[in-house]
Amino acid sequence: MVMLLSACMEEIKRFEDPVADFILPSDTVELFASVKFTNTGSGEYFCFWTGDQDHNYNLRDSAKNNIGLPPNSGKDFFYSYTQSGAFTVVMVASSFDEITGKFATDTINRPIYVKPGNDGNTIEMFGIYNVEKDYSPEAEIIGDSVLLFRLSRKYEPRVNTRPVRFRTNFVKAVLTTGNDDTLYSDLSKITMYDIEADKPNLNPINVYGYFNKKRTYKLIAAFYPQITSFKFTDGPPARNLLEVPGQQGTYTADIFRDIFLSKTTTIEYDTDPGVIVTMDDDPTPIVPQVTPVTLSSAKHTFYFTKDVEGYKLVTSMVLSIIYI
Repeated sequence: MVMLLSACMEEIKRFEDPVADFILPSDTVELFASVKFTNTGSGEYFCFWTGDQDHNYNLRDSAKNNIGLPPNSGKDFFYSYTQSGAFTVVMVASSFDEITGKFATDTINRPIYVKPGNDGNTIEMFGIYNVEKDYSPEAEIIGDSVLLFRLSRKYEPRVNTRPVRFRTNFVKAVLTTGNDDTLYSDLSKITMYDIEADKPNLNPINVYGYFNKKRTYKLIAAFYPQITSFKFTDGPPARNLLEVPGQQGTYTADIFRDIFLSKTTTIEYDTDPGVIVTMDDDPTPIVPQVTPVTLSSAKHTFYFTKDVEGYKLVTSMVLSIIYI
């Protein structure tokens, strides 16, 4: 009887008041990383609310289907966040006494920050195909919000004032998530450049990832600075101004120049408005027929730089000087 009574007392003592407590590896974690929630509490049952979409403790009684997640092993819990942001992790510990019918719970919460990263809406590559001759096939992605298309030739507004456009079925926007899933943005027809006004149209492109999270890119399309004439003021004009195959925006020109003329001269050129011209490593802008230049070798590189919405577009031209 004594042994039986002792066993019953031991059974009753099995109920313990729940204590919620857990440890995070850090208060800041990486997106898609496996985060371990170390359970240091006590009780019979445990539940974690990770704080992100569909697991928000504050919305547990709403009609938005928010649920808690039980630990797989009954103690520690592993979870990977698929969206970045600041969240509140809530742990609920509970115990139930079958003899007395007592049900008790305890909760604790801790903040966690998931670093911004690829939420399935970061553009890895953005290109246009089969639209117009001489278009850049792929945009340069600057930071996480700018797509810069450098267009290789200048339309003549007096001849062609059609808007520069591309359509969804001509666009390849590849978006790769941390899980190697490939998603696509919802794109519509976009007018890239206003030919008549000679300026780019700034187009917002919305890209959607997990849980409909939106990232907005700004598309900028601009033509490389183009030179139409270039000559020394004390000699004949440049001839055979040709773009180098495979080197977009790089030109060569053979200059026939009298060997007895002075090596210091000025140049005359005609190019797009707002273009700054420099020679070799000298950053000094060359003013037509004003700034002296010294031709110390048979080859010099001239750079044409234009600012487009805060971004630099540069064309280079290599001049091969042939003396007569």
